[in-house]
Amino acid sequence: MNRISTGAQYDDLASRVLDTQARYGQKQAQISSGRSWINRSEAPADASESALIERSNEETKQFGGNVTEAGSWLAATQARTQDSVDTVQKALELITQSNNGTIPASARMDIGEQMDALIEQLYQTGNSQYAGTYLFSGTDAQEPLTATRDPVSGLITGVTSNADASTERRQTQIDHGSVVPYGDLAAGTNGTFIATDKGVDLFANLIKLRDVLKTGAQVDVNDQKQLENNLDHVINRISSNGVRQQWFEQQNNTLISVQETNQQQISLLKDVDMSKAIMELSQLQTSFQASMQMVSRSNDMSILKYI
Repeated sequence: MNRISTGAQYDDLASRVLDTQARYGQKQAQISSGRSWINRSEAPADASESALIERSNEETKQFGGNVTEAGSWLAATQARTQDSVDTVQKALELITQSNNGTIPASARMDIGEQMDALIEQLYQTGNSQYAGTYLFSGTDAQEPLTATRDPVSGLITGVTSNADASTERRQTQIDHGSVVPYGDLAAGTNGTFIATDKGVDLFANLIKLRDVLKTGAQVDVNDQKQLENNLDHVINRISSNGVRQQWFEQQNNTLISVQETNQQQISLLKDVDMSKAIMELSQLQTSFQASMQMVSRSNDMSILKYI
Protein backbone atom coordinates (compact mmCIF):
# COMPACT_ATOMS: atom_id res chain seq x y z
CA MET A 1 0.00 0.00 0.00
CA ASN A 2 1.45 3.34 -1.10
CA ARG A 3 1.45 6.17 1.36
CA ILE A 4 1.11 9.82 0.34
CA SER A 5 4.20 11.60 1.48
CA THR A 6 4.01 14.47 3.91
CA GLY A 7 5.51 16.75 1.26
CA ALA A 8 2.84 15.83 -1.26
CA GLN A 9 0.11 16.42 1.29
CA TYR A 10 1.60 19.78 2.15
CA ASP A 11 1.82 20.79 -1.52
CA ASP A 12 -1.81 19.79 -2.08
CA LEU A 13 -2.94 21.76 0.96
CA ALA A 14 -0.91 24.77 -0.09
CA SER A 15 -2.47 24.64 -3.56
CA ARG A 16 -5.92 24.53 -2.03
CA VAL A 17 -5.10 27.47 0.22
CA LEU A 18 -3.91 29.56 -2.72
CA ASP A 19 -6.99 28.66 -4.76
CA THR A 20 -9.33 29.51 -1.89
CA GLN A 21 -7.43 32.71 -1.24
CA ALA A 22 -7.77 33.72 -4.89
CA ARG A 23 -11.51 33.02 -4.95
CA TYR A 24 -11.91 34.83 -1.63
CA GLY A 25 -10.16 37.90 -3.02
CA GLN A 26 -12.26 37.75 -6.19
CA LYS A 27 -15.46 37.59 -4.16
CA GLN A 28 -14.34 40.55 -2.05
CA ALA A 29 -13.69 42.51 -5.25
CA GLN A 30 -17.18 41.62 -6.53
CA ILE A 31 -18.82 42.83 -3.34
CA SER A 32 -16.81 46.07 -3.15
CA SER A 33 -17.40 46.90 -6.85
CA GLY A 34 -20.94 45.58 -7.07
CA ARG A 35 -20.03 43.70 -10.25
CA SER A 36 -20.21 39.97 -10.84
CA TRP A 37 -17.03 40.15 -12.93
CA ILE A 38 -14.18 42.61 -13.11
CA ASN A 39 -12.22 41.46 -16.15
CA ARG A 40 -13.82 40.45 -19.45
CA SER A 41 -11.94 37.16 -19.32
CA GLU A 42 -13.93 36.13 -16.23
CA ALA A 43 -17.22 36.12 -18.20
CA PRO A 44 -16.51 36.65 -21.91
CA ALA A 45 -20.07 35.94 -23.08
CA ASP A 46 -21.67 38.33 -20.57
CA ALA A 47 -18.99 40.95 -21.23
CA SER A 48 -19.59 40.82 -24.98
CA GLU A 49 -23.37 41.00 -24.62
CA SER A 50 -23.24 43.86 -22.12
CA ALA A 51 -20.86 45.81 -24.40
CA LEU A 52 -23.34 45.52 -27.28
CA ILE A 53 -26.23 46.66 -25.10
CA GLU A 54 -24.18 49.57 -23.74
CA ARG A 55 -23.38 50.74 -27.27
CA SER A 56 -27.05 50.48 -28.17
CA ASN A 57 -27.97 52.41 -25.05
CA GLU A 58 -25.56 55.21 -25.90
CA GLU A 59 -27.19 55.54 -29.31
CA THR A 60 -30.61 55.54 -27.70
CA LYS A 61 -29.48 58.31 -25.34
CA GLN A 62 -28.32 60.34 -28.35
CA PHE A 63 -31.65 59.86 -30.10
CA GLY A 64 -33.36 60.82 -26.85
CA GLY A 65 -31.29 63.99 -26.72
CA ASN A 66 -32.33 64.80 -30.29
CA VAL A 67 -35.99 64.32 -29.43
CA THR A 68 -35.67 66.43 -26.28
CA GLU A 69 -34.02 69.25 -28.23
CA ALA A 70 -36.74 69.14 -30.86
CA GLY A 71 -39.40 69.15 -28.14
CA SER A 72 -37.86 72.23 -26.54
CA TRP A 73 -37.77 73.97 -29.92
CA LEU A 74 -41.45 73.11 -30.48
CA ALA A 75 -42.34 74.43 -27.02
CA ALA A 76 -40.63 77.73 -27.84
CA THR A 77 -42.41 77.81 -31.22
CA GLN A 78 -45.73 77.20 -29.50
CA ALA A 79 -45.17 80.05 -27.07
CA ARG A 80 -44.23 82.56 -29.77
CA THR A 81 -47.10 81.45 -32.04
CA GLN A 82 -49.48 81.97 -29.13
CA ASP A 83 -48.01 85.46 -28.77
CA SER A 84 -48.92 86.03 -32.42
CA VAL A 85 -52.49 84.89 -31.80
CA ASP A 86 -52.75 87.29 -28.84
CA THR A 87 -51.47 90.14 -31.00
CA VAL A 88 -53.95 89.52 -33.81
CA GLN A 89 -56.82 89.07 -31.37
CA LYS A 90 -55.94 92.42 -29.84
CA ALA A 91 -55.97 93.93 -33.33
CA LEU A 92 -59.45 92.53 -33.98
CA GLU A 93 -60.67 93.99 -30.70
CA LEU A 94 -59.38 97.39 -31.82
CA ILE A 95 -61.05 96.99 -35.22
CA THR A 96 -64.38 96.19 -33.54
CA GLN A 97 -63.95 99.24 -31.32
CA SER A 98 -63.14 101.44 -34.32
CA ASN A 99 -66.27 100.33 -36.16
CA ASN A 100 -68.45 101.92 -33.49
CA GLY A 101 -70.09 104.73 -35.39
CA THR A 102 -70.31 106.93 -32.32
CA ILE A 103 -66.57 107.38 -31.86
CA PRO A 104 -64.90 110.36 -33.56
CA ALA A 105 -62.27 110.15 -36.30
CA SER A 106 -59.59 111.24 -33.82
CA ALA A 107 -60.29 108.12 -31.74
CA ARG A 108 -59.84 105.92 -34.81
CA MET A 109 -56.58 107.69 -35.51
CA ASP A 110 -55.45 106.80 -31.99
CA ILE A 111 -56.45 103.20 -32.65
CA GLY A 112 -54.30 103.37 -35.78
CA GLU A 113 -51.34 104.24 -33.56
CA GLN A 114 -52.09 101.21 -31.39
CA MET A 115 -52.31 99.04 -34.51
CA ASP A 116 -48.84 100.23 -35.48
CA ALA A 117 -47.51 99.07 -32.11
CA LEU A 118 -49.09 95.65 -32.72
CA ILE A 119 -47.39 95.43 -36.13
CA GLU A 120 -44.02 96.12 -34.51
CA GLN A 121 -44.80 93.53 -31.85
CA LEU A 122 -45.71 90.89 -34.44
CA TYR A 123 -42.54 91.68 -36.38
CA GLN A 124 -40.43 91.09 -33.27
CA THR A 125 -42.27 87.81 -32.64
CA GLY A 126 -41.55 86.69 -36.20
CA ASN A 127 -37.85 87.28 -35.59
CA SER A 128 -37.75 85.55 -32.20
CA GLN A 129 -34.60 83.56 -31.46
CA TYR A 130 -34.06 80.30 -29.64
CA ALA A 131 -30.58 79.08 -28.68
CA GLY A 132 -29.06 81.78 -30.88
CA THR A 133 -31.05 80.81 -34.01
CA TYR A 134 -34.09 82.46 -35.50
CA LEU A 135 -37.04 80.37 -34.43
CA PHE A 136 -39.01 80.59 -37.66
CA SER A 137 -36.05 80.35 -40.05
CA GLY A 138 -36.01 76.58 -40.55
CA THR A 139 -32.60 75.39 -41.64
CA ASP A 140 -31.73 78.92 -42.81
CA ALA A 141 -29.73 80.75 -40.13
CA GLN A 142 -30.56 84.16 -41.65
CA GLU A 143 -33.14 86.56 -40.29
CA PRO A 144 -36.48 85.23 -41.58
CA LEU A 145 -38.32 88.55 -41.90
CA THR A 146 -37.21 91.97 -43.17
CA ALA A 147 -39.23 95.17 -42.65
CA THR A 148 -39.41 98.00 -45.16
CA ARG A 149 -39.95 101.35 -43.40
CA ASP A 150 -41.11 104.78 -44.42
CA PRO A 151 -37.99 106.98 -44.50
CA VAL A 152 -39.78 109.85 -42.77
CA SER A 153 -42.12 108.28 -40.22
CA GLY A 154 -40.20 105.04 -39.69
CA LEU A 155 -43.45 103.08 -39.90
CA ILE A 156 -43.31 99.54 -41.28
CA THR A 157 -44.74 99.61 -44.80
CA GLY A 158 -44.07 95.99 -45.70
CA VAL A 159 -42.55 92.77 -44.39
CA THR A 160 -40.91 90.13 -46.54
CA SER A 161 -39.13 86.86 -45.89
CA ASN A 162 -35.46 86.32 -46.68
CA ALA A 163 -36.29 82.67 -47.22
CA ASP A 164 -38.19 81.46 -50.24
CA ALA A 165 -40.84 78.73 -50.23
CA SER A 166 -38.23 75.99 -50.67
CA THR A 167 -36.62 76.63 -47.29
CA GLU A 168 -36.70 73.42 -45.31
CA ARG A 169 -37.88 72.95 -41.76
CA ARG A 170 -35.42 71.73 -39.17
CA GLN A 171 -34.88 67.96 -38.92
CA THR A 172 -33.71 65.53 -36.28
CA GLN A 173 -32.84 61.83 -36.23
CA ILE A 174 -34.90 59.74 -33.82
CA ASP A 175 -33.52 56.30 -34.75
CA HIS A 176 -31.24 54.67 -37.32
CA GLY A 177 -33.77 54.95 -40.11
CA SER A 178 -35.95 57.95 -39.27
CA VAL A 179 -35.29 61.65 -39.72
CA VAL A 180 -38.31 63.83 -38.94
CA PRO A 181 -38.96 67.55 -39.49
CA TYR A 182 -40.05 69.94 -36.77
CA GLY A 183 -40.61 73.65 -36.20
CA ASP A 184 -42.41 76.22 -38.36
CA LEU A 185 -41.35 78.74 -40.98
CA ALA A 186 -42.15 82.44 -40.90
CA ALA A 187 -43.15 82.46 -44.55
CA GLY A 188 -43.53 80.25 -47.59
CA THR A 189 -45.85 77.29 -48.04
CA ASN A 190 -48.05 77.17 -44.93
CA GLY A 191 -45.85 79.78 -43.26
CA THR A 192 -46.97 81.09 -39.89
CA PHE A 193 -47.09 84.79 -40.77
CA ILE A 194 -47.06 84.69 -44.58
CA ALA A 195 -48.57 81.53 -46.09
CA THR A 196 -48.13 81.77 -49.86
CA ASP A 197 -50.35 78.75 -50.45
CA LYS A 198 -53.27 80.11 -48.38
CA GLY A 199 -53.32 83.79 -49.22
CA VAL A 200 -52.26 84.71 -45.69
CA ASP A 201 -50.16 87.81 -45.08
CA LEU A 202 -50.67 89.08 -41.56
CA PHE A 203 -48.37 92.04 -42.01
CA ALA A 204 -49.92 93.31 -45.23
CA ASN A 205 -53.37 92.89 -43.69
CA LEU A 206 -52.49 94.79 -40.50
CA ILE A 207 -50.60 97.51 -42.35
CA LYS A 208 -53.61 98.17 -44.59
CA LEU A 209 -55.93 98.37 -41.58
CA ARG A 210 -53.53 100.67 -39.74
CA ASP A 211 -53.20 103.05 -42.65
CA VAL A 212 -56.98 103.37 -43.00
CA LEU A 213 -57.45 103.99 -39.28
CA LYS A 214 -54.71 106.62 -39.19
CA THR A 215 -56.80 108.68 -41.61
CA GLY A 216 -59.71 108.54 -39.16
CA ALA A 217 -61.86 106.41 -41.48
CA GLN A 218 -63.62 103.14 -40.73
CA VAL A 219 -62.06 99.94 -42.06
CA ASP A 220 -63.63 97.89 -44.83
CA VAL A 221 -65.54 94.88 -43.55
CA ASN A 222 -63.74 92.63 -46.04
CA ASP A 223 -60.36 93.64 -44.61
CA GLN A 224 -61.63 92.81 -41.13
CA LYS A 225 -62.88 89.44 -42.40
CA GLN A 226 -59.47 88.77 -43.94
CA LEU A 227 -57.81 89.42 -40.57
CA GLU A 228 -60.21 86.96 -38.96
CA ASN A 229 -59.28 84.34 -41.57
CA ASN A 230 -55.59 85.01 -40.99
CA LEU A 231 -56.13 84.55 -37.27
CA ASP A 232 -57.74 81.17 -37.93
CA HIS A 233 -54.63 80.20 -39.88
CA VAL A 234 -52.30 81.04 -36.99
CA ILE A 235 -54.55 79.17 -34.55
CA ASN A 236 -54.32 76.15 -36.86
CA ARG A 237 -50.53 76.43 -36.71
CA ILE A 238 -50.79 76.20 -32.91
CA SER A 239 -52.95 73.09 -33.17
CA SER A 240 -50.59 71.46 -35.64
CA ASN A 241 -47.58 72.31 -33.51
CA GLY A 242 -49.33 70.89 -30.45
CA VAL A 243 -49.87 67.58 -32.22
CA ARG A 244 -46.17 67.44 -33.11
CA GLN A 245 -45.24 68.22 -29.51
CA GLN A 246 -47.34 65.31 -28.27
CA TRP A 247 -45.76 63.02 -30.84
CA PHE A 248 -42.25 63.98 -29.78
CA GLU A 249 -43.21 63.49 -26.13
CA GLN A 250 -44.41 59.98 -26.95
CA GLN A 251 -41.15 59.27 -28.77
CA ASN A 252 -39.20 60.56 -25.80
CA ASN A 253 -41.14 58.32 -23.41
CA THR A 254 -40.49 55.34 -25.67
CA LEU A 255 -36.76 56.05 -25.79
CA ILE A 256 -36.64 56.46 -22.01
CA SER A 257 -38.38 53.08 -21.65
CA VAL A 258 -35.84 51.48 -24.00
CA GLN A 259 -32.97 52.96 -21.99
CA GLU A 260 -34.44 51.61 -18.76
CA THR A 261 -34.87 48.14 -20.28
CA ASN A 262 -31.31 48.20 -21.60
CA GLN A 263 -29.99 49.29 -18.22
CA GLN A 264 -31.84 46.43 -16.53
CA GLN A 265 -30.27 43.96 -18.98
CA ILE A 266 -26.83 45.41 -18.35
CA SER A 267 -27.43 45.15 -14.61
CA LEU A 268 -28.39 41.47 -14.92
CA LEU A 269 -25.19 40.81 -16.85
CA LYS A 270 -22.81 42.85 -14.73
CA ASP A 271 -24.18 43.40 -11.25
CA VAL A 272 -23.44 40.94 -8.50
CA ASP A 273 -26.15 39.22 -6.45
CA MET A 274 -25.07 40.79 -3.18
CA SER A 275 -26.86 38.36 -0.84
CA LYS A 276 -25.47 35.36 -2.67
CA ALA A 277 -21.99 36.87 -2.87
CA ILE A 278 -21.88 37.61 0.87
CA MET A 279 -22.96 34.04 1.67
CA GLU A 280 -20.29 32.65 -0.68
CA LEU A 281 -17.71 34.95 0.86
CA SER A 282 -18.56 33.60 4.31
CA GLN A 283 -18.21 30.04 3.04
CA LEU A 284 -14.88 30.80 1.43
CA GLN A 285 -13.67 32.45 4.62
CA THR A 286 -14.56 29.32 6.59
CA SER A 287 -12.89 27.10 4.00
CA PHE A 288 -9.83 29.33 3.95
CA GLN A 289 -9.47 29.24 7.74
CA ALA A 290 -9.86 25.44 7.78
CA SER A 291 -7.23 25.06 5.07
CA MET A 292 -4.81 27.27 6.99
CA GLN A 293 -5.29 25.20 10.12
CA MET A 294 -4.55 22.02 8.18
CA VAL A 295 -1.41 23.57 6.74
CA SER A 296 -0.33 24.58 10.22
CA ARG A 297 -0.84 21.06 11.57
CA SER A 298 0.99 19.63 8.57
CA ASN A 299 4.01 21.75 9.41
CA ASP A 300 4.01 20.32 12.92
CA MET A 301 3.95 16.72 11.73
CA SER A 302 7.12 14.69 11.97
CA ILE A 303 8.17 11.94 9.66
CA LEU A 304 8.56 9.79 12.76
CA LYS A 305 4.74 9.69 13.15
CA TYR A 306 4.56 7.67 9.95
CA ILE A 307 7.19 5.00 10.92
